[in-house]
Amino acid sequence: MLQNIGSKVSEVSTQQKKTKFNIYIMKTQREVFNKLFKEEKTELATQKIELSILSDAEKLLDKGLDAPSGLRKLASSARGIITKGESNLKQSQSRFELALKQMKQIGLENDPRVKEIEKKINLCKYNIKRFQDTQEWINFIG
Repeated sequence: MLQNIGSKVSEVSTQQKKTKFNIYIMKTQREVFNKLFKEEKTELATQKIELSILSDAEKLLDKGLDAPSGLRKLASSARGIITKGESNLKQSQSRFELALKQMKQIGLENDPRVKEIEKKINLCKYNIKRFQDTQEWINFIG
């Protein structure tokens, strides 16, 4: 009978050990699953962020590629303004030079207006050069 009791105690003790071991394994398994599911959520969140960044990058690329067409439109408008401005300055310079020539022909070289006219001729030349430089820069843009 003692042997019977000893073997039953031994069985109970073994079963308790197995139960404790099973509980430990289940806890460990639960922890592993929890971590796996958390990592999946983290990966999905990371993938969403990456897709968002890529989407933003695509939009910015499209806007960047559209910018030159906007610059070309502005350049085209600027060319017209520059051409007209340069033409007006050349006509003005030509008329000032004609007036200066006529004043000198009739002996008014010492007239105070001669210096004013010469300053205006130089101003026209300077601004014509600036228009031409700007035109070259605009041509470079497109």
